[in-house]
Amino acid sequence: FAYLTGRSPASFRREFKLKFGTSPRKWIIRQRLDKAAQLLQKSEMSVSEVAQEVGYESTSHFIQGFKKQFGHTPRKLSSL
Repeated sequence: FAYLTGRSPASFRREFKLKFGTSPRKWIIRQRLDKAAQLLQKSEMSVSEVAQEVGYESTSHFIQGFKKQFGHTPRKLSSL
């Protein structure tokens, strides 16, 4: 992203954090997990299908990140 915006990586991270209040990496993870939560609530996709859809290669890594972000597993959300 830094290259695409014509900035150095350090400059890009600094400006990004000022604007969004978090690092680019954490922001992207949050966006992916928010999209996953929407898919789990509004579709019939399985947890592993959702993990793949939002860019996780490992379902277990997805579940760990989801639980860290939302405080419960994706399966619990999809059963609500």
